[in-house]
Amino acid sequence: MSSSSGDSRLNNKFKNACYNGDLQAVQSALASGRLSAKDLDLGLRQANSEGHLDVIAALFDAGVPMSPLAIAYLIGDNGQQDPRVIRLYLDRGLKPQKCKTPEGEPLLRYVHIT
Repeated sequence: MSSSSGDSRLNNKFKNACYNGDLQAVQSALASGRLSAKDLDLGLRQANSEGHLDVIAALFDAGVPMSPLAIAYLIGDNGQQDPRVIRLYLDRGLKPQKCKTPEGEPLLRYVHIT
């Protein structure tokens, strides 16, 4: 098995783990040190869209930055985002007055509290 195919397999497992909220698999992939910045950002976006708070926190703890694309995914699946995820971003330094969706709408307009 080539290193490239091994990395590809790791990247796919990582992305799926972020999407599915599998914290243990995410932590294992992070510990490998073989994920690119692009893969880390995509994982953060996937965790955001599905509202996996523990995975998002683990990614932040591992040094994954808040990219504009990751922030855009805070509106969540079907516009229904967990307010705890947005609170985590705010606690980690997100400035809401500068945060807009890709359509230019204020991000916090999309917070849905149940």
